[in-house]
Amino acid sequence: MNLLAEKLKEMLLAVLPITVIILVLNFTAVPLGEETVIKFIIGTLLVILGLSFFLFGVEMGIEPIGSHIGESIVRNGKTMIFIISGFMLGFLITVAEPDVSIYAGQVGEVTSNLIKKGELIMGISLGIGIMLAVGLVRIFYDVSLKTLLTIFYGIVLIVGILAPKEMLGIPFDAAGATTGSMTVPFMLALGIGVSSMKTNDNSENDSFGLTACASIGPILSVLIMTIFTSGRTLKTVSRISKVVSDKGILTSFFKEIPHVSHEVILSLVPIVIIFLIL
Repeated sequence: MNLLAEKLKEMLLAVLPITVIILVLNFTAVPLGEETVIKFIIGTLLVILGLSFFLFGVEMGIEPIGSHIGESIVRNGKTMIFIISGFMLGFLITVAEPDVSIYAGQVGEVTSNLIKKGELIMGISLGIGIMLAVGLVRIFYDVSLKTLLTIFYGIVLIVGILAPKEMLGIPFDAAGATTGSMTVPFMLALGIGVSSMKTNDNSENDSFGLTACASIGPILSVLIMTIFTSGRTLKTVSRISKVVSDKGILTSFFKEIPHVSHEVILSLVPIVIIFLIL
């Protein structure tokens, strides 16, 4: 319970400043309307509570399992096991990352589904899976992180020249979306598990290079996606906020519960299955 209380405190301190700023703007420069403000406050409380439980679950369950898996695949000692395990775990963890889902949905809306939400999530997840596998192999075989990053960012530069200019921001923002509260703790735990089985002096530092390596994956994969979608017509959508009045303020929240629950279950069930198998 102490850990849960700590997470609640962290989320409260993280969310409170932006909440205060928005409320101050509402009462001064940008009035939002009474109903919108009430919904905003309720949503803020749900975010604090939800993220607290989410991070509590990640620290209690996801991180220890990631560390144990990292140690186990090192004991096996086979490169192919490294590659397959790294790819599968990286792919599934990224699919379950809330930030990736939110980002993919926003890109789909802004581009009029030129790049669909599901396609973008799959592309980002494939990129993370591939580069996470590469990163694990790097740790195991003591490959220089500087050399690896130089090579792959060189590839990013070449592919970026070929990609449509109007879409260059999407791949790099996609990499940022993967550094969320689910993906990064798991990757660090997995890297620590792998590096802890080594005997060299740099074993602890090696695990932190795993995130840097994995973040290249979504940049490359989404850049390639934008090249293949360059033949389509990009139509950016100007989104104008419209407040739709419901029968009750809480109605809009209850309407989203089935949809959100369905997405969460689809994201987490594959991870649970893979963990149980491993």
